[in-house]
Formats: sequence, C-alpha cells, structure tokens
Amino acid sequence: MGADDVIELAKWLDVKEVLGVHYDTFGLIKIDHGKVTQQFEAAGLRLRLLPVGATENF
Repeated sequence: MGADDVIELAKWLDVKEVLGVHYDTFGLIKIDHGKVTQQFEAAGLRLRLLPVGATENF
C-alpha cells in the first residue's frame, strides 16, 4: 500500500495521524521521507515514521 492509498484510507476512517512502520526495509519499499511527509501534511494528516527496528509505547 503506497502513500496515496494510506491517505485515502485515513480519510475513509476519519484518522488524523498515521504511524508508518513497513518501509525502507528493502529496496522495493524505500520511500522519500520528506516527500511522503509533505503528501500527508497536504491532506491534513500527521505522519509519524517509526525508524526500522524501533518501538513505540502508546
């Protein structure tokens, strides 16, 4: 699922913040962090990119 799909799904679900976790782990799913973050901001969403191998406590 690419950024455009995630943005569309977030709109359907009325989500305002997205936590990205499955990216940059191998060549086919590398992303441009700045570009993707700008896409989310333009859609009125906050994107949090969790670094590979990191954990997050909610």
